Amino acid sequence: MDKNSIILLEKLLSNNANFQKYKSETEHTFYNALFRAPKNDIILSQNSPSDALYILLEGSVSIVDECADEYNSIIDSVEPIHILGLVEILNHIDTYCAFVIANTPCTFLKFTTSEFLNAISQNVALCYRTLITLSHSTQANMYRAKSQYLLQQEDILGHYFFQLVRTKGKPYIYPHTREYLADKLHINLRTLYRYLDMLKKQELITIQQGKIIITEKNFQKLNFQYSNLSFK
Repeated sequence: MDKNSIILLEKLLSNNANFQKYKSETEHTFYNALFRAPKNDIILSQNSPSDALYILLEGSVSIVDECADEYNSIIDSVEPIHILGLVEILNHIDTYCAFVIANTPCTFLKFTTSEFLNAISQNVALCYRTLITLSHSTQANMYRAKSQYLLQQEDILGHYFFQLVRTKGKPYIYPHTREYLADKLHINLRTLYRYLDMLKKQELITIQQGKIIITEKNFQKLNFQYSNLSFK
């Protein structure tokens, strides 16, 4: 990887919400590394050799454990920016620990293990951005583990909406499908519908024409119920 490629990669990791800003430059610079996958495509296969990593630039993927039971097989659902295969590389694990499946059409940068390790060894800024990206994944894992330990599942859902509105603003219209939400929070889909109905009856959410909406009134009730909870 040449110097200009390394600098661009560092920019991509620094501006994960602005991939479109660098899209044409990325397509030109990384035309051999750019990888697009359709919905439901298997990106990584559990127990296959961990000889490459994938940087998720667009889309959403599920990380799935083949050995898990029916309702908990999805370990996580992740969005950009996320480096798939990094944990295996850094821990010298010879095979991938889980399947990665595209929830939506996705765009990745694919690098061999040696290529990526060589790049981060040459550039301090890229190494730092890689660590920051890894730390965000770790923080998300810690939050999920704590919330699942401390809260009932219906409260996990309510707290999730509360945090979304605090970040995105209100009124907030949830943009994803019920299936995505169930995967994200590791809740069985049928159970999710029951919890959504419970939250609606408690006026913690509003459902209009199938859309999940958090109004100012909903947020005040969410704030009263969940504002004292902290997983930092």
